Amino acid sequence: MKSQPNQMWLDGLYMAGPLCAKYSMLSGKKEFGEMAINQAVLMYENMRDDRNHLLYHGWDDSFTAEWADKRTGLSAEKWGRAMGWFTVASVDILETLGGSFEGIEILLEYVKDIFEALAACQKNSGYWCQVIDKPKEPGNWEETSATCLIAYAMAKAVRLGFISEAYLEHARKAYEAVIASLKTGVDGEILLDNICIGTCIDTGTYEHYINRGTVANDLHGGGAFLLMCGEMNFCTDKVKKGNFYTLEGENENRQKNLAMIT
Repeated sequence: MKSQPNQMWLDGLYMAGPLCAKYSMLSGKKEFGEMAINQAVLMYENMRDDRNHLLYHGWDDSFTAEWADKRTGLSAEKWGRAMGWFTVASVDILETLGGSFEGIEILLEYVKDIFEALAACQKNSGYWCQVIDKPKEPGNWEETSATCLIAYAMAKAVRLGFISEAYLEHARKAYEAVIASLKTGVDGEILLDNICIGTCIDTGTYEHYINRGTVANDLHGGGAFLLMCGEMNFCTDKVKKGNFYTLEGENENRQKNLAMIT
């Protein structure tokens, strides 16, 4: 893919944001942590749909991309897996950096808002859809990787004390739906289905997203599935023990651990 200097793609936050946050904590270079926070905040503030509080897949501030609206620079639709990667990245950034970075509380409030919006568009089945805010539109379908990613991020945010414990029910509903969907192949291999293949914005139309192919056990879904399963187990154990973390407490513990390392 060629360089796109004027564009932000929602799923792109995960590619560098958590890494920058970890590097910031290990190196003591706060500017990398602040950059990770700023990237997430920029996306939320410029890509958010005020009607349902979800985020569009792409934003081009030069307004020149084929898919960009000539007034807003936004793409036309909200892709499920992109929303999943954004929530995973944001929660990971919050976890890593703790409460001592400029903008961290702003990001936390934005994350709370997004989880509220995601809970509202979850299907009764437990899944989230390929085009995430249009579950009843013709041709839309339940997508596994987005569901796993959002469930992981939501459960982790509960465990870390970022959002209400009530959200754990949404994560558990998604987890149980995916587990129930697992099939066994002829060779005994477990099959995880309805995973969207890699997806660029391209034209950005509704038809572009709903017509994407699926691959069973594609790594986009397999990795997300493992994240979800691990976090649901960890989070459920913490809930049973009443042992939740806080942003401030985690930051204090992290600083102590880093002092021991250095």
